[in-house]
Amino acid sequence: MANNVLSPSQTRDWGFCPLYWYLRRERWSPTRVGFKEAAAIVGSGFAAGVASYNHLRISSGSKPSGDMVDAVVGTGKEVANYHITSLVKDHRPDDKFDATAILTDVEAALYYYIENDPFDLSWKILDAELTLPNHGNARIDLGVETPDGVLAVVDYKVKMNLQARWYDAEVNKYMWDHSMYHYAWGYGEQKERTVERYYIGLLVLRPIKSFKLHPYTIHPQSLQDWKHFAENSWDAMATHREHPELLTRNPAHKNEYGPCPF
Repeated sequence: MANNVLSPSQTRDWGFCPLYWYLRRERWSPTRVGFKEAAAIVGSGFAAGVASYNHLRISSGSKPSGDMVDAVVGTGKEVANYHITSLVKDHRPDDKFDATAILTDVEAALYYYIENDPFDLSWKILDAELTLPNHGNARIDLGVETPDGVLAVVDYKVKMNLQARWYDAEVNKYMWDHSMYHYAWGYGEQKERTVERYYIGLLVLRPIKSFKLHPYTIHPQSLQDWKHFAENSWDAMATHREHPELLTRNPAHKNEYGPCPF
């Protein structure tokens, strides 16, 4: 195992821009918050609620209903509200950061997911919101055994707005997703089994609410290749951590959300 394993989020930040990664590690943050931060909080609230729901499934062996569902939604909103409070304490929200709308979206997302839970009782729900301490403290949303006996990892994604014409492109971009290979590697080692598949559970809120589970096959050679290149990245990140004077700033300094916030 690599000595310098870092989480998927840190590796993704470094891949976007080493300087951006360094500033995030030093707890720098933009002074204004807006849509991107609001969407992230909706995702966090949804993740917390779904984790609570799946933990109840694991402990009871059945799908929660009634008051338990309301409690699950309450958990998600509580987590979202905590993040809202923490963020606005130190930042200036713009007109795209609406606390009431965030909580409404968390509630709508959770009720919709629970109503359309794709995992019937033929699936074994093994782990929910599980941290992998020996693999960069990566945290998987869900570990399952499929009806055909395959060990798989599930990652939930929430899109605030996704037009139908862009849906397939959104699904395809996770084909070689770094995080999912990281989760498959770490979870497989923890379970001492091979993770053969991962799923993206894609929840879209607007313009039409939908939830679909998308499967992706992990070939052992692809996983081996991913690990080789990931270890090279972690070694480079360790060098940057020890020698910040070697940091670089990527020339293409923007992503799908716009220019770098720094």
